[in-house]
Amino acid sequence: MPYAENGGFGVNFWFRNKDSQGSSFEYVYSHSSDDDLAFNPFYPNQLHIYLPEVSHPAHGVIRSILKDSENVYQGEISETFLDSDGLVANNDARDMPGHIDVNDDEWHMVTITTRADGGKGYAIFVDGVLGGANFLPTSQEEAANGKPYQVSPKSLAE
Repeated sequence: MPYAENGGFGVNFWFRNKDSQGSSFEYVYSHSSDDDLAFNPFYPNQLHIYLPEVSHPAHGVIRSILKDSENVYQGEISETFLDSDGLVANNDARDMPGHIDVNDDEWHMVTITTRADGGKGYAIFVDGVLGGANFLPTSQEEAANGKPYQVSPKSLAE
């Protein structure tokens, strides 16, 4: 499936999860491209939504990886993800204020949506609350100029 090929899109679903057990990620949704390449969640045309394992410092967030057909894999610099607490490509321990813990055996609604204007980036909502977006401005100067934040090789190298 060529994600966002014809403009913006969204994926929405409900799930329930008790406190995680085990030592591996718990995938809630996973779709990879059909291109005969070995599995790598950072290759083009993929959407993955998962929960880090209980031993992971970021346990308790929903982690998402979305790559469209234009996201050419360039090694480690391409290995970015957006968490439901708003952090991008961050494996540090945290407990952000307002963060919704989804390991409580309650039903939670998760929505991944691209920008309606077709611009780069996407957002994750948990229970209707914006958890994070990788296209928000990162400074007042960028906001004033209308520049979107993008996770790209150039921005990560700076």
